[in-house]
Amino acid sequence: MRQIKRDFPHLTIILNGGIKTLVDIDAELPHVDGMMIGRAAYTNPWFLAEIQNKYLSGEPAESRSEIIQQFLPYVREQVSRGIRLTSITRHILGLFQGQRGAANWRRYLSQHARRDVGVIQEALELVVNR
Repeated sequence: MRQIKRDFPHLTIILNGGIKTLVDIDAELPHVDGMMIGRAAYTNPWFLAEIQNKYLSGEPAESRSEIIQQFLPYVREQVSRGIRLTSITRHILGLFQGQRGAANWRRYLSQHARRDVGVIQEALELVVNR
């Protein structure tokens, strides 16, 4: 990728894949015009908050708990439209990756997401109150 950018500096080169950490971004960003974050953000959604803090806003991200609280109205709206809760919760399973209680969060959501939106708050309490 780096050689292509050196040989064709007029081309826009976007790195797609393999970025998992801020260190990866720091190593590659000077050599390309941009990068896409895919699986890393899916398995660890908090990674997007870290990116926002370091490269975009410079402000600390809200806590994971605050993000969930802000997310709940959206979840309620989607469920009221007939979207299955499991279709939403599967995308937030990794939010607490690397944090104490993360396994409890994932397990609770996975086992109980067929109930109602309150399950998200219940799972959050398992992580926050540890």
